[in-house]
Amino acid sequence: MSDDTPHRKLLTRKEAAHRLGLSENTLAKWAGMGRSGLPFFLIGGRARYDAQELEQFIDSHRKPPQVAKES
Repeated sequence: MSDDTPHRKLLTRKEAAHRLGLSENTLAKWAGMGRSGLPFFLIGGRARYDAQELEQFIDSHRKPPQVAKES
């Protein structure tokens, strides 16, 4: 029997922190505050982050380049 269900790539807190350039402690604080906007799963008492959602989170924080004003 074939399983055609797409599988999520889940990252550990350490992997997600490395991808974001942050400490694991920062992600733990964000999770505790519930205000980061970064969704996660709690599986077996451990946080797991969906790789695709992590990329979307990164993209959502992109700022456009500043155009220098001529004087």
